[in-house]
Amino acid sequence: MEKTSLMLKIENKIGEKLDDYLIREYNHKHLSGEKIAGKINVGEKTLYNWLRSFNIPLRSIEDYIEYSTNKPPIGVLRYYYEHMRKPIKIIAKERNVNPKTIYRWMEKEGIERRHGSNAYLKKNINKPSNKKLNCLYIENKLSRKEIALRYGVHPETVGIWLRKARLSKNFHSVYDKKKFRKKKLDELLEKAEKKPQDLSMRDFKNIKQENGRSYYGILTWYISRFGYNFSKAKEHLIRTLYSQEN
Repeated sequence: MEKTSLMLKIENKIGEKLDDYLIREYNHKHLSGEKIAGKINVGEKTLYNWLRSFNIPLRSIEDYIEYSTNKPPIGVLRYYYEHMRKPIKIIAKERNVNPKTIYRWMEKEGIERRHGSNAYLKKNINKPSNKKLNCLYIENKLSRKEIALRYGVHPETVGIWLRKARLSKNFHSVYDKKKFRKKKLDELLEKAEKKPQDLSMRDFKNIKQENGRSYYGILTWYISRFGYNFSKAKEHLIRTLYSQEN
């Protein structure tokens, strides 16, 4: 291809052929187009046009993320997930990536995702009941790590179990205060333009607060505290928040 005056000016500045430079910086060093454009003081759009002109394949965002993050070697991710039973969010946090990236890596390695309430448990091992957790954590004073070793899971998983069973010694919820629950329900009713009994699960999950969170936390407070399903949790919150009963 015939090089433009700007290309020739850049070559004079960097002291080598532009195509050689771009192949090294973009393919070998794996720098982003934005960073390379800044180094040679041209627009990002111009830089990408040059890459296409020199037939240098453009990377996808996913490819860039995988290269620029600390992706574990083949086999290590399977070890974390299947042997150590680490939750996805913990692996993602350790690697400084979004959990969706971990799922994509798993798919490429053929690692089957776990599902259901026993998702973090090995075969033939069941999640302990709340009563059993109470016995282990409160009565026998075992640590999360000790309980995790018994069930072959990550300590963070035990933390999730304890919070859901409301057994965590440091567990406090903003919804413990009735006035706060009532305030949030009033907000939800105003946004949904519905009466309490007409609220659906979708309303709690999809209608957002000012901070961007849903109102589902109100329901989960009743569900985790009393072991309710959705309909019973809604019935209880209506009874306690919109009647004289406490």
